[in-house]
Amino acid sequence: MAALDVPSGLHPLARTLPSGRSLVLGFALIAIALGLYVAARGTSVFAVQEVEVQGAPPRVAAEVQAALERPLEGASLLEVSQADIDRALVGVPDVQATGYDRAFPQTLRVSVFAERPVAVLRRGADAWLVSERGRVLGVIDWDAIR
Repeated sequence: MAALDVPSGLHPLARTLPSGRSLVLGFALIAIALGLYVAARGTSVFAVQEVEVQGAPPRVAAEVQAALERPLEGASLLEVSQADIDRALVGVPDVQATGYDRAFPQTLRVSVFAERPVAVLRRGADAWLVSERGRVLGVIDWDAIR
């Protein structure tokens, strides 16, 4: 009886590639993960219900919290971006820069780097508090100080 000759036509590289079944399973797992991520973005399970402000003096922290709670409350933590935070804080002059972190399931932590007042700018009876970057932080009411 003669032995059958099996052609060894497979290239050595082809033996190291994953099988078709492995590829299908891998792509299916990726599709499931993406589907779950999209579903999580649309659900209220991860909706912002609390904003924690860190790194700012109490007065600035209160301003930042008030400015962020209204526009971000109810938004998904997965959808909140640095641009959203920056847009909400445009009117808060005491903020130099911010960073954020998501504390799942429903808390947004915002780190604030406050402007440092370094000078008083005066013109006649008017006076303004100015930051180290030259930004006007506010008007000084001399009558309230006296």
